[in-house]
Amino acid sequence: MVTELEKALAEARTFCTAAGVDVDLISTVKGLERTKLIGQAVEALIAPDDRRRGFFRVVGATVRAYKALLPDERAAPYLKPVATLHVVAEAMEREGGQGLGFHLRTTARAGRRAELSVTPRAPLTTRISR
Repeated sequence: MVTELEKALAEARTFCTAAGVDVDLISTVKGLERTKLIGQAVEALIAPDDRRRGFFRVVGATVRAYKALLPDERAAPYLKPVATLHVVAEAMEREGGQGLGFHLRTTARAGRRAELSVTPRAPLTTRISR
């Protein structure tokens, strides 16, 4: 299952890079710089329609692959890039893009088990579990 998640993440990163979006950079910055990069990602990915639908497709595949790996501890290193992709998808939904149709609820911390649940239209929340 780790292989499927790595493949899905690679496809999502490739898709985003082709549109000029650096997902890894977004996940490393904080504050206003992060907000700015998310906004730029939305602008790059929301149009044309084919690009927007393609983005939601690769993010959906990545989330499904991540969820399939849970509650395995091997999922923990993938939480940050999966959550970053989801944050961009949520921002696109707020801008009027037809989104994923679900929201993520994630939990993880180094050395602890990572969990992810997908709920219809629930806000993105993070909590730490043991």
